Amino acid sequence: GRTLGKGVAELKKALSGVKDQIDEEVKEVKEPLLEDKDRIDQANHEGSEEKKSEDKPVDG
Repeated sequence: GRTLGKGVAELKKALSGVKDQIDEEVKEVKEPLLEDKDRIDQANHEGSEEKKSEDKPVDG
């Protein structure tokens, strides 16, 4: 039973290292995406403002 516990401990340590690595990579990918998302949201917002003025009925 003792060797099994040792193996599980090593496995947990290895998985924890893998998780840290994945978290780090996910962060690297997410941060630029969030910046792009902000830019896209701003562009969409500006675009929808333009649309609204076009949709106004013209008197006459």
